[in-house]
Amino acid sequence: MRMKNFNNKSKPAKLLKPADLNLCWYYMSDKEITVRTIKDALDGEGYDLEIWDAAGVLEVGFSTGSLDIESQDLDMRDEYSNEFIAANHIKSLFYASFRAEEVTVSMEAMKQIIAKLGGFFVADTVDFEPRIG
Repeated sequence: MRMKNFNNKSKPAKLLKPADLNLCWYYMSDKEITVRTIKDALDGEGYDLEIWDAAGVLEVGFSTGSLDIESQDLDMRDEYSNEFIAANHIKSLFYASFRAEEVTVSMEAMKQIIAKLGGFFVADTVDFEPRIG
């Protein structure tokens, strides 16, 4: 099977308004990490962190709501997504969601995760765009 040529670099960032942003994202890493790893990376950053290790769920709490991060199976059940995962050598996959009111603070937490653990976030869209990290 021929692999698609996935560009592993972000497209140039364009200014997005909160209403334009997707509220559901995937966090992908080429390292084997868990929600515990993410929690440990965010400890001391001022978030109210709640973890359910057995369920693979982390809640990153803010004063107005939360960024919810759930561990996912690497098989996304469609050819394009699975090829994207293979092409980017993804070993860990998480689903991240938040409400529109938490766009700014959620994006900041997402950037902190990337800064501390590497990897990247992609929107839950047909082409995984936009991409952060």
